[in-house]
Amino acid sequence: HQLLLDVAHNPAALSRLATQLANMPRTGRRIALFAVMEDKKVADSLATFAQYIDQWYLPVLSGVERAMAPQLLAQTLLSAGVDDSAVQVCGSVTEQLPIIRGSLRKEDCLIVFGSFFTVAAVIQVMPAAAFVETLH
Repeated sequence: HQLLLDVAHNPAALSRLATQLANMPRTGRRIALFAVMEDKKVADSLATFAQYIDQWYLPVLSGVERAMAPQLLAQTLLSAGVDDSAVQVCGSVTEQLPIIRGSLRKEDCLIVFGSFFTVAAVIQVMPAAAFVETLH
């Protein structure tokens, strides 16, 4: 599977990421692991993503007081037109990432984006071998 890490967490960066996703060949499902700070104005930008993401996982960012509550982020996605069945509030990145990776098929793409904290948590949790596998 493919792995895309991006610290897009504001409207301009989210717009660039949406353009990148629009231009990427789509071979399988696109699974998002997304968390962002509560002070970021992302609601309007997320509407653009509905067509590019098949499943959203919204983790808790443990120890990050500024993080938007996953439940609030879920409501934001639903308001942006994302189907309820495509949104899952989950535990920490440490808990959820192995489950997500276990469900990925070879042709799928895992897109981790939002806060620097989100991407950093994935880098810390994911074994180095996963990055090597992704590059081949």
